Amino acid sequence: MNKYLTQLVSMFGYAEKHRWVTYNPARHVKKLPQSKEARRRQLDGNTLTPEQVQALIAAARSQRDRVLFRFALESGMRQGELLALRWEDVDWARSRVHVRRAYRKRVESEPKTAASIRFVSLTASMMAELRVWKVACPQPPGAPGLVFPNGAG
Repeated sequence: MNKYLTQLVSMFGYAEKHRWVTYNPARHVKKLPQSKEARRRQLDGNTLTPEQVQALIAAARSQRDRVLFRFALESGMRQGELLALRWEDVDWARSRVHVRRAYRKRVESEPKTAASIRFVSLTASMMAELRVWKVACPQPPGAPGLVFPNGAG
């Protein structure tokens, strides 16, 4: 029910913003309380098992995707942060990356919040895989330096 309420508040908020309705009737409805066990069960369904992680990485169609999937899983970075990551953001000496930009709606910008600008530590094996990927990584014109470029950049 809480998920539906969140969607309803969002939809009415959109309608209110566009002046299709004069107020958001769902804004003040309180969510139902959830037990810790219910929240834990909800999170359990959103976490991949080690076997699922291996299957995802094995199913990657390219070296880029394999490194990207592993990087995403190990770093916890958002999709837009990963796609805006540049080689200059990789701190090879300290085994970490500096998150300082993101792609949203096909535009590179600063991350969503000030707290989103951060350093993310990486494992030694992830750093080793990044070194191999850096040598193989194509650099399309118009998008030099991206860690995970697609065919268009």
